[in-house]
Amino acid sequence: MDTKFLDTIHKLIAEGELDIAVERLNETLTSAPPILRREATLLKARVAAANRKARMGHLTLEQHATQMSQLTSAALELLDEIPKLVDRARLPVDQPPSRDPSPTAETLEKIIGDNRLVSIAWLHRALAAASSVCLVQTPRGSGTAFVVQPGRILTNHHVLPSREVAGKSQFVFNFEEDANGRLHEPTFYNCDSSSYRGDAFLDYAAVDLLPATETSPSVETLTPLRASTANLPNPGDYVCIIQHPSGGPKKIAVSENQVVHVYEHRLQYVTDTKPGSSGSPVFDDDWNVVALHHAGGQMVRDASGTRHFVNEGVLLKHIADH
Repeated sequence: MDTKFLDTIHKLIAEGELDIAVERLNETLTSAPPILRREATLLKARVAAANRKARMGHLTLEQHATQMSQLTSAALELLDEIPKLVDRARLPVDQPPSRDPSPTAETLEKIIGDNRLVSIAWLHRALAAASSVCLVQTPRGSGTAFVVQPGRILTNHHVLPSREVAGKSQFVFNFEEDANGRLHEPTFYNCDSSSYRGDAFLDYAAVDLLPATETSPSVETLTPLRASTANLPNPGDYVCIIQHPSGGPKKIAVSENQVVHVYEHRLQYVTDTKPGSSGSPVFDDDWNVVALHHAGGQMVRDASGTRHFVNEGVLLKHIADH
């Protein structure tokens, strides 16, 4: 990637045109490594949110100036990182498509399946469930998490492997697009690392959230998802995943998402995921969470002998009993 455009971005920032600078940055990074696109997209969302609050009178001129100063610093730090990440991408070895910290033997997330018809009511329930799913940004990469109890989220152990990592991570809700393709204003939370609980074998981690700022909504406003630990899916049943693929805006897999195997503590299914989906909720067709998504890219045979690339989740029943 040609990094000469950095001079133009620096000039725009120096002229006080931060919003134009981040817009130009996002346009230029369309073919950049996923981590750069993710950081640029989130920066754009934060700048837009600050400007929107100022226009609506929710920020004083002084508060807006303070936020823009902080965002300017964040933009300059990102610009400093771009040459390093670009050089890394040029190394003569195969590079992973993102920095999602998934298990090394199972990092390939497959995109498979055909579309199916769903009702509008089903989509409304999907939107309601989506509000409880968030992006996890850690020092090691990104993942997805969801609310399981008031103020408490669940994700993968390989996303949050320790209290230390959890304490340095950020949890971003509402990072999604509206009907016009514009990003919503995201809501940021930190966590109480002392509440951390996790298990490497079942690949889960749970932690209590804390508002990131005085203006952040209370964690009590986050709605826990409904869990199903008694009625397990059967092969052939449909499942869906709401996720933040590659650390980007929230998406939902609505293609032919069928269960292939249910055994021990695992659920295997054919559905669309990408790196960054680790920690996503796996829903049954009634929008109950049945599993915690954690890996993909495995080749298995179903009962008829047909070979499938499948994704895998840990059954919520086994996590609840742990």
